[in-house]
Amino acid sequence: MTEAVQLIEKQLGEVRNKIQGSRERCDNLEDTINEEEKLIDTLKEREIQLKLALAKLTDKE
Repeated sequence: MTEAVQLIEKQLGEVRNKIQGSRERCDNLEDTINEEEKLIDTLKEREIQLKLALAKLTDKE
C-alpha cells in the first residue's frame, strides 16, 4: 500500500509540474501577444502619418 501511495504522490507531483509549466507558457504567450498588439498599433499610427504626408506632398504638386 505504501508503494502505491508513493507512486501516486510522485505522479501527482509530475502532473502539478506540467500544469505549472503550461501556465507559464500561457503567460509568456499572453505577453508576446500584448507586445505584438502594441507593435501593430504603432505601425498603424505610422501608416496614417505616412498617408497624411503623402497626401500633403501630392496636393502641393
